[in-house]
Amino acid sequence: MPDNANASSSTNSSTRLNIDTLLKFIDNYDGSRDALTAWLTNCDRAFSLAHTDQKPIIFAFIQNRLTDRAQSTCANTLFDKWDDLKEFLKSRFGNRKHQSHLLLDLQNCKQLSNENVAQYISRLENSLKSLLSCIKQGNTDSSLLPGEIHSTNKLALSTFMMGVNPSISQILRSREPETLNDAFNIALEEEKFHILQNSLQPSNVKMCKYCKKPGHLIENCFKRQRNEAHKQQNNVNHLNCEQLTESAASLSIVEAHVNTS
Repeated sequence: MPDNANASSSTNSSTRLNIDTLLKFIDNYDGSRDALTAWLTNCDRAFSLAHTDQKPIIFAFIQNRLTDRAQSTCANTLFDKWDDLKEFLKSRFGNRKHQSHLLLDLQNCKQLSNENVAQYISRLENSLKSLLSCIKQGNTDSSLLPGEIHSTNKLALSTFMMGVNPSISQILRSREPETLNDAFNIALEEEKFHILQNSLQPSNVKMCKYCKKPGHLIENCFKRQRNEAHKQQNNVNHLNCEQLTESAASLSIVEAHVNTS
């Protein structure tokens, strides 16, 4: 048994590479997108051949080999391990879709026939996250960034409301959620309601998807009609108020002109 242990120790010692040999794998990296894949591969190879006690040295050496754009990009971020640094470099300098392509991906994101609402939400959120990340990285005017983020979130909300299952989409448009999270919650609740309705109600019983009461459908729902009429009346009142304000302003101008005459 001791002989086997000594043999194993001897084998491990003979296969252990000198640290200087491992460091020769790692060249400088300046942030070039074309050179990133090969450079990461060489760093991974050095780590795979290194022993545990050698890896901290290799990690520190890698960070010292960053130059130019790569160095300035990583300067304000602390990395505890190689995998974190590698993913960061890939996100900053790796091949990624152009912002216009990510925008198109978001606009075309629709619920598939074989996925539920939660799965659709997850897919849309990933698309939105990629687009927002691209917007933030490419932003050159910090004063414009909040507006870009707000408009992108509004686009995601509109995309979700139109891309979700048609029956749920109709409910969402009638309830007009203000935020994406509100729309997500409504859609998830509606999906649960549909599942429950299908499991408990006979197929010939009508169930309103708006007020959740049996005996009629959403097209004939009095509550929905009343709410929409109330909404339209509010819009009319708001318009009339604006017209009265404009008329009063015009009258004041005329009176002022007469008085000066």
